[in-house]
Amino acid sequence: FSFSSSRSFFVSRASRSTGFEDPTELTAGAGYSAFFFLGVVTMLMFFVEASKHLLAAAMSPLTVAT
Repeated sequence: FSFSSSRSFFVSRASRSTGFEDPTELTAGAGYSAFFFLGVVTMLMFFVEASKHLLAAAMSPLTVAT
């Protein structure tokens, strides 16, 4: 996922549809990609935290047994 390529894509699409760069469509495209990126990062962080808790829960009986 590269931010610059998506931004240039939105710029070219805006200039093709209106004849000049539409700033509202450009900011909307940047906002959508940033929102998508934030969502992916949040999901990754959640999965890392969940796996840490699951790993700790799975390891606790072993540490108690030993």
